[in-house]
Amino acid sequence: MPDLVNFGALKDLSLGWIEVRMDTLKTLLSTCKSIESLSLKRCWNLVDFDLKDIVQLGLKRLVLNKCDTQCIKLDAPNLKYFKYSGDVFTLEICVSPNVIER
Repeated sequence: MPDLVNFGALKDLSLGWIEVRMDTLKTLLSTCKSIESLSLKRCWNLVDFDLKDIVQLGLKRLVLNKCDTQCIKLDAPNLKYFKYSGDVFTLEICVSPNVIER
């Protein structure tokens, strides 16, 4: 994980068809605070997608497309766009009233 500090200017991240561990995703978003757009397509090992405890989460756009998810917990005050497709059992999302599209 120490190599993630080299991605300080990263603004847009798209991952697809791979295993993504929540601790790796949290470390990436905590370390690379400039990430504004995150898109995950058909990723697995995200059963408990929980980004509530990340300080200063700068996400403005989040797309979760058919990922292996049973619970989504998200606190993203800057979020402007959120798109989710797939099965979900628990959904707990705190966003700004400024969300343009959900």
